[in-house]
Amino acid sequence: LQELPQCDKDGGSPSSLCGVDPTKLILESVNRHFHGNFSCIGINKAGPSNISPPVSLAVLYPPGKPEIVQNHEIVRKGGSITFTCLLKDPGRPAAKHFVWTRGDRLVNGQSSQNWTINPVTLSTQTNISCHAVNAAGEGIKVSKEISVLAQPSFVQPLAPLTAYLATAKHIQLSCQVECSPPCHIGWYRNGSFIKNTSHLYSITSHRIPPDLPANQAESTRSALRFNMENWPSGVLDHQHDNTDYSCQSTSNCAGSQTSHCQGVKSLTQFKVEFPPENLQISDTKIQVVENEKPRRILCAADGFPAPSFSWKFDNRKILKGPLLHFSKGIDRTYAGKYTCQASNHHGFK
Repeated sequence: LQELPQCDKDGGSPSSLCGVDPTKLILESVNRHFHGNFSCIGINKAGPSNISPPVSLAVLYPPGKPEIVQNHEIVRKGGSITFTCLLKDPGRPAAKHFVWTRGDRLVNGQSSQNWTINPVTLSTQTNISCHAVNAAGEGIKVSKEISVLAQPSFVQPLAPLTAYLATAKHIQLSCQVECSPPCHIGWYRNGSFIKNTSHLYSITSHRIPPDLPANQAESTRSALRFNMENWPSGVLDHQHDNTDYSCQSTSNCAGSQTSHCQGVKSLTQFKVEFPPENLQISDTKIQVVENEKPRRILCAADGFPAPSFSWKFDNRKILKGPLLHFSKGIDRTYAGKYTCQASNHHGFK
């Protein structure tokens, strides 16, 4: 604000006021600091008048530069995150409308100061921006790069049961764990850690890049291969090699994070498959009085998968199942040799 008149020497006498009407206040280069109430008084030789009632001047201006803040330090896949377009200077009038973008695309239907994403997906990992809008115009746009972390979880766990034929030459277990930041996978036999340098096993691991359409973050795939050429006799032993194997990832906690980042574990029961063996029956010879019912005879055998049983008489199959029994007394025509047979898809005995 400048006091009037301001005349040069030849612009007229002070009493002429240089042609300016003193009852009017002229404001130049108006900015937000002109906002407020204005009053005036008149002055003559007798003194000043009473101050006039105030007149309000509202100076509108756009919102200031915002800051994007988030309610959680870590943005976690599958979790929830709220972003706030925080304004120190909301403008005049105070901004109520906000514009959010994800990458170079407008976020439709999102015009409030807070933006909540639930659940967080890999598409959240991008550059986001916001700016505020009021009646005076649009504020300054700011951006923020968002990284999405994924806690360890199985893409491919071990099967609950894994079975291989005793004479198999190519035996391998594998699992895949999604984790970002990356994690490592270790292998265990019956709870004991398997070293990468073991002569009985070979371990390979590699990273798999993210799959955005499948909402799958980067992952680690690991395989445990049996070096059968180094095993005793080059075959599995169903007496000693039936055991548990597990793959377990490390945690991928970042910074001070202690939750939603623990490692995961998958376990399989490893079974050795083999054809039936050790076939036995409860009685090898029985005698029975004619017209009486013989006692039952049980057939048993080892094998995996579990064998099925059948009984033959005179080269004819007469019963299915391990138990040979008669529902009534028998006569002499039933005398003879009864044979039990055990079988699975690897053979019979």
